[in-house]
Amino acid sequence: MRRFFWIRLSIFLRQSRWGFALLALWFALGTVAFYYFKQLSLTDAFLTAVYFRVQPGSLWVLYAFWGQCVLFGIVVSIFQHVSASVAALGE
Repeated sequence: MRRFFWIRLSIFLRQSRWGFALLALWFALGTVAFYYFKQLSLTDAFLTAVYFRVQPGSLWVLYAFWGQCVLFGIVVSIFQHVSASVAALGE
């Protein structure tokens, strides 16, 4: 039983690598945007990009809206599709 878990996990991770790549790209672009436009330190820009800090202003509102509503909606749907496909393989 344990072996099947690791096999399914490896299949899921391999098939959803583009979802992880989209998340990494979004956080990288957010870090660069907060670093250049808000003049934050690189550490603060990264923490803001991964939603651990909140910066007042329109850039944060725009980033949070597009990140949480659109990008995460698309990526989560990719993950759900992949996990449903992996579950269908086991049946």
